[in-house]
Amino acid sequence: RRISAASVKDSIFVVDLGSGDAVAEVPGTRGDGTVQAVALVPPPKDYSEEEDTLLFRRISPTAWGDLFECGLSDATPAQPLTRTTPRSHARKLAVPDEVDIDGVHALVYWPRPCAEGTAVQCVVWAHGGPFASHSYEYDPLYGWLASLGYVLVCPHFRGSTGFGLAHMDAVRGDGCGFADHEDMVKTANYVLAGKLVPPEGVTVDVSRGVGAAGHSWGGYLGLLAATREDSPFSCAVASAGIADWAVQQRGTDVRYYDRFIMDGWVYEDAVKERVQRANPDPATLKVPCLLAHGTADTDVPFEQVERFADRCDALTPGDQEKLLQRLFFDDEAHSPSRWSEEHQRKWLETIEQFLKLHLKPWDFTSNPHGEVTAY
Repeated sequence: RRISAASVKDSIFVVDLGSGDAVAEVPGTRGDGTVQAVALVPPPKDYSEEEDTLLFRRISPTAWGDLFECGLSDATPAQPLTRTTPRSHARKLAVPDEVDIDGVHALVYWPRPCAEGTAVQCVVWAHGGPFASHSYEYDPLYGWLASLGYVLVCPHFRGSTGFGLAHMDAVRGDGCGFADHEDMVKTANYVLAGKLVPPEGVTVDVSRGVGAAGHSWGGYLGLLAATREDSPFSCAVASAGIADWAVQQRGTDVRYYDRFIMDGWVYEDAVKERVQRANPDPATLKVPCLLAHGTADTDVPFEQVERFADRCDALTPGDQEKLLQRLFFDDEAHSPSRWSEEHQRKWLETIEQFLKLHLKPWDFTSNPHGEVTAY
């Protein structure tokens, strides 16, 4: 539930289906993480005066999911019943701050701990969906990137869930590729203007700009960040992103979902212009872009991304000036969690090298290399 642009929380409502009245809201405190109801346990027969006990699962930024219990009317804090995440592992995970970026809620992951005098670079990470959210929950990817010395800003751009239907529906139709992109731009400009408040003794280094990154819909926004004229981003990671809405609607397994987002089929006269505006344009690629994709992806068909990459190469006059880096995985589908361990490792290592090359200052001890050399 949205409490404000700078605060969200999850709640469980226990409802009497006979009367329709909400009889309890539990536990729902800010910062506790995502809560998922498991069961209502009635008291033993011999204790008829006692209330039901709610069992629920809580996922937090430092724990992947434990079982809790609490009473429905008791003010006593919920009690944990399990601990599944080793404490040594939990200490390595970043707990995000919540910020209001001119009306856009965002989670901010700082490297933990940050030593005095630390300078960090910023990556704006867009979630998939678009009808999804980052959520205040366990996400090792964000913690890993933060541990590499980046501050991760994860905005709930228009299209995100949990902020009302109007906020979600704003990404449909003419808003597709524009309302969401505008919120990404707003987030980057917020960082570039020095409005992001770091922990004491830490500075945000924007001398080499701000990076954009994401997977699935986040990969689509990564492509827009690399090609749109109004984009303030200095580099982009576009993983499994949409590059051509005509191919996307024709070839995907989720074509009716994509029709709903585009508010029509791409061949309809009323939709053709909208599709053209929403597509990333290879001719306007202006910053280094890492293009990652599985060749067996049926959610975002690989054909469109391969064609986008070929057009980018054709429009680039010389090898040394090429801005696009390909990372294609044979026989892999849409979700990295289902890729082979070898391909997962390669994906993460390449993202690490790409961001280091294009965002980190030269530290005189390492010099990452690739087709694009920035030093």
